[in-house]
Amino acid sequence: MASGHFRLKITSLIIVIFFVMIGIYSGFVSNNVSGVNREIQHPNNKITHQGYMNTSLKESHFYLASNENYLGIPSISSVSVPLINKEFSHESYENGNIPWYSIYKEPSPMGIGFIGLSPTNKVFSYSTTSFLGIVKVFNLTTYNQSLNSFIMTFQLNVVLNFRTGLSSYSYWIQDIAFVNTKTNFVSFSDEIWNFTISGNVLPNMLNSTVSGNGDVFSYQDSSYYAYGPGNLPGNYESFSIPYYMKLMVNTTTNYEGYPIVSFYYNDGYGWIEYDNVTFIFANNLQDTPKFLVLGVGTLYDAALILGGSGGGSQTNDERSDVFLQLEYWNGHNYQMPPFAYNFGPDTKEGISNVSTDLTFSESNGTLSEKLFNYPGEPGVLYNTSDVATLRVNSPLASGTLYVNNSAYAFINGVVNITMAPGNYQVFLYNNQGQLVWSKYVYLYLGQYLNLSTTVPTCYVDFEETRLPIGTTWYVNISNEGSYKSTNSIIILSLQNGNYSYTVSSSDKEYAPTHPAGSFKVNSANVNIVVSFYLVVYSVTLTESGLPSGTSWSVSLNGTTRSSSNDTITFSVPNGTYSYTIGSVSRYTASPSSGSILVNGANVNQAIAFTTKTNTYTITFTESGLQSGTSWSVKFNGKTETSNNNTISFTEPNGTYSFSISPINGYFVSPSSGSITVKGTNITQNITFTSVTTTTPHSSNDYLIYIIIAIVVIVAVIGVVVAMGRKKK
Repeated sequence: MASGHFRLKITSLIIVIFFVMIGIYSGFVSNNVSGVNREIQHPNNKITHQGYMNTSLKESHFYLASNENYLGIPSISSVSVPLINKEFSHESYENGNIPWYSIYKEPSPMGIGFIGLSPTNKVFSYSTTSFLGIVKVFNLTTYNQSLNSFIMTFQLNVVLNFRTGLSSYSYWIQDIAFVNTKTNFVSFSDEIWNFTISGNVLPNMLNSTVSGNGDVFSYQDSSYYAYGPGNLPGNYESFSIPYYMKLMVNTTTNYEGYPIVSFYYNDGYGWIEYDNVTFIFANNLQDTPKFLVLGVGTLYDAALILGGSGGGSQTNDERSDVFLQLEYWNGHNYQMPPFAYNFGPDTKEGISNVSTDLTFSESNGTLSEKLFNYPGEPGVLYNTSDVATLRVNSPLASGTLYVNNSAYAFINGVVNITMAPGNYQVFLYNNQGQLVWSKYVYLYLGQYLNLSTTVPTCYVDFEETRLPIGTTWYVNISNEGSYKSTNSIIILSLQNGNYSYTVSSSDKEYAPTHPAGSFKVNSANVNIVVSFYLVVYSVTLTESGLPSGTSWSVSLNGTTRSSSNDTITFSVPNGTYSYTIGSVSRYTASPSSGSILVNGANVNQAIAFTTKTNTYTITFTESGLQSGTSWSVKFNGKTETSNNNTISFTEPNGTYSFSISPINGYFVSPSSGSITVKGTNITQNITFTSVTTTTPHSSNDYLIYIIIAIVVIVAVIGVVVAMGRKKK
């Protein structure tokens, strides 16, 4: 029984020992696998994840309210309405004694009309870029009984024409003055109507075709553009009798090539341009825009007329003493038409009880139309046989022609005047206001007098010096023009007079000693010498950090200058220049060199000097490594690597830490430490010692050991059992 228990104990002991050895083996294998896993890491040693954030977005809408000022655009009742004519045929009047204008009766738009049909029924056409209407009111009262209104209009009406591609466009242009004849209250507005297609209905104006201060409005079956200027000088004014006003329209193209029309008035406050309208669809003009007077088809006229307050309304002349002038720009000066009518047929507004007379100034021959209250009818104001035309040709670029005491400013050497016959003294002045020619003339009815003048001239020589050969230089003579040359002389031919001038050069590195001046031509040649000089600018280098009185130097573009002050200055023309700061004992300059750009202005450059700091060499020398082995030292935060036995650093005085990177198979001594630099170079020895390694036991070795242990245990147990049996 005891032996049975003994065997059971032995067997249990063997089983426990067996499982303990298996546990040891399993732990060994597990530890080896874990070590492998730790070597596989994320490159940045961080856990990565992707996060999602749900947000709720809200939109906010903002509405901006703006108040627009209504700038006096006339209401529908005050709209000036064009008269819609069917195709007009002048041929039906040519062979008879009935004039073409006999179809017009009072009330009519009375005034001055420049119309494309002559009083003898001949077709006439003319184009210009500007019309001017002049109104002089000495007495005027009008009244519309049905409207109980004292308001009437002065209208400057013209027709604009331009071509784009194969299409031709026409627009009725109106510069309008509204007058309350009871209070003499005056306001202005403009209107544009589409005149492109003739017929009983005017084509619409579209906002997409025009751009100006105004807008497009509807009227019956059509639409029109209009604008009232609001509170500008001379608008919304009441005047005392007598009062004067001028209306003007100009056409040209803007910088983009689109046709434009400009509207002006002048009632004593100077010329006011109150609207500038661009025809924004016309981007392919075949010619320049123009105001057209034409007598074929629908009459294209230019007229300055009196009419009702608008909307096709009429008014009655209760009392009047008014003078009108209508002038067109002939390319040189403003001129009355060669013939004119006392009405303008292209508007519905009219006036009754008006008679007209052609009047002229006995002192200077100026023509005017006088309007007064008396029953009248539309007709001829004057024909070419009732007036005379004076033309004066001169070599002047611009000037003024006086006929007795009446002045006519002109350009491009020519002046044309439609005037009354008579005896006159004519004076020609240049743009300096100096008399250069005069003559007595006699003009008779229907005469066209063409005069040519000779104006004495003298040579004016401008001679330049000191410019590089071939440089372009310029002379600008006031009111005469600009001249240039690449030679040293510019020769001009000028009339007697006083002149001012300016000179310049295309090479901006050179400037004239006297850029402007004046001279007088008095029947003798004039010589003017213009001297140029090279323009230079200051380049100033200013030092800081040196003790007072310390000498320092700068080399700029090959020139070296020294100073004991804190500034060194050079004078140079435009260009880019390199510089170098000279060495100063125990100091370092920053910047020590560089380049400076001079471009039309002086330049300042700061130079900072700092005390030099002595540095020393710290050398690490290794021993124990095989030749060619790479090793590294980290010193004061900087790491250097070498395949030689030395690594060096340069530092000023101070205490610095170092560390030696480990190398497999070697023990390094010292592996780290600190070094104090104190006024001398330092060498630090580093010793590498080879380390002997033993081969670790494999898992199979441990298994053999376990089996041997089990055999030994079994043998021991066997011996014990055998000994037990012997005792029995």
